[in-house]
Amino acid sequence: AVVSTQSTGEKEEEDSGPSREVLQKKLEQVQNMYLELLETRAGPVKTDGYFESYADYSIHHQMLSDRARTEAYRDYIYNNPAVFVGRDVLDIGCGTGILSMFCARGGGARAVTAVDNSRIVDKAKAIVKLNNLTDVVNVVD
Repeated sequence: AVVSTQSTGEKEEEDSGPSREVLQKKLEQVQNMYLELLETRAGPVKTDGYFESYADYSIHHQMLSDRARTEAYRDYIYNNPAVFVGRDVLDIGCGTGILSMFCARGGGARAVTAVDNSRIVDKAKAIVKLNNLTDVVNVVD
């Protein structure tokens, strides 16, 4: 999920953003909201291992190998600059960070915070660094 917010345009003080604890709490809140929504629509959800199931690279390889899917996301981000340019973007469940990098590189986002609750986030950090996007994309676990 990618969420963008418009900058106020006012001069803002430079800071490192929210603390790790604040981001972790917000991530947990979003996860709980997601699970509540699932339970409302589909009944009780067993969450044991749900988020960690995304730690395995194979699911990400499968998603990235789906060219139509990946290119559709890329094309939307690149072809709709009004949605992303100069904005702060929150990529919840960032996986390998591909959408975060699209937002930073082609979308012109001011800042991207990429969060994931599985160990794939370590790969995302490395991939963002290899793509020289650490000045725009902050990957948080």
